[in-house]
Amino acid sequence: MWPPKGFGVGILAKNDVESALTLRVQFLFFDGCPHAGAAQAALECALQSCGLQTDHYDLVNILDPATPESLVSWGSPTILVNGNDVSGHVQGDGVRCRLYDTSDQVPSVETIAAAIRNGLLV
Repeated sequence: MWPPKGFGVGILAKNDVESALTLRVQFLFFDGCPHAGAAQAALECALQSCGLQTDHYDLVNILDPATPESLVSWGSPTILVNGNDVSGHVQGDGVRCRLYDTSDQVPSVETIAAAIRNGLLV
């Protein structure tokens, strides 16, 4: 059935199904992070602008004991596309709040969308 669950309509064509299905987007956060809500909203807008469903990402609470250690030290909020930070930063050294060099201190929709589009090309 077209489109498959979790796959949007728009920029992507049917031959892009494999790329979209292998695209891994992760939203890393912890409860109480003051910027998580704005970053999550920007992520959902970026997904929509790329023709993907707004729920096409994994929600990862970095304080959950089940979270892999490799994700814990990224900080909150962090958006990873295929394991890479959307803003190009490297992994931090512990749980912390992240601030971005933008007016609202979260990655812009354009930055996130560009990372998603690049992730679809891989």
